[in-house]
Amino acid sequence: MFECRSCRHQSSVTAGTVLHRTRQPLALWFTAAYLVTTHTPGFSAVQLQRQLGLSRYETAWAMLQKLRRAMVRPERDLLSGPVEVDETYIGGVDRQQRGGRQRASNKSIVIGAVEVQGGRARRIRLAVVDDLSGPTLGGFVAGAVKPGSTLLTDAWQGYAPLRHTYDHRAVTVGKPINAARHLPHIHRTFANLKTWLRGTHHVST
Repeated sequence: MFECRSCRHQSSVTAGTVLHRTRQPLALWFTAAYLVTTHTPGFSAVQLQRQLGLSRYETAWAMLQKLRRAMVRPERDLLSGPVEVDETYIGGVDRQQRGGRQRASNKSIVIGAVEVQGGRARRIRLAVVDDLSGPTLGGFVAGAVKPGSTLLTDAWQGYAPLRHTYDHRAVTVGKPINAARHLPHIHRTFANLKTWLRGTHHVST
């Protein structure tokens, strides 16, 4: 604890952080932060409880939520430079649906943007959207990508209006298997997202 000599106000080194007023040892928090940020498949509160040896699930859940919130920078700059944009579906495969952009009512549409520099992915943005119309796609891109940037997408017509604001370069993908070759970074991001979801949300035995 630190105390002001003038007003006697007391404060601690953890004030204003996710560790503020915690009852858990700081070494336990540092271990939790390491596990959450380095485990690629994702980390559930149950896994965190087991790894840290915590007696209560609620403690692990609260720690995990605080760490996740701390990983988001409030004032994030817009992506710039070459940016890959595409969508995917979360919720399983419905074999009765036809067309790459058809979905069942229980699926969620996730749109993503990946900033590419030096041939490598840097920052990403992800969002759940209701549909793939021009206004919806345009709204996401406007809130994630700096105007004038080079925008790399497939030839879906919903992206067409973006050519007025961005250096829009649409590629006709053809077969779905070709999408990962034309837009590799965003598809790798989607693959990691799905792996993370499977690792976090699963039935424990």
